[in-house]
Amino acid sequence: FAAVADYQWLNHVVECIANTGAKAHIGNVFSSDLFYAPDNELFDLMKKYRVLAIEMELSAIYTNAAELGARAVGMCTVSDQISTGESLSTNDRQTSFDQMICIALDAAISFAK
Repeated sequence: FAAVADYQWLNHVVECIANTGAKAHIGNVFSSDLFYAPDNELFDLMKKYRVLAIEMELSAIYTNAAELGARAVGMCTVSDQISTGESLSTNDRQTSFDQMICIALDAAISFAK
């Protein structure tokens, strides 16, 4: 089973992003707990397969949505670059994700219509 986003909703989110002129990367992410146990060999493999990011929840969300006959799409922001050790400050984490949050809210509101 491939745990993936609902295509129609993903396409709609991409349109919402395009309407704002925001910069976004659309593609696959890898769900794992690697944030707490980095594996540099796996990072190289993810890069080889053009996986954009590693996160911890989307696979379960997509799987549950599929099982329940629901739709799901994920939007992620990047706060930490595990392989280099770079990360946003606490203040930047609190203040720099506003544009993504607004896009997500606009997309959610338009889904409900």
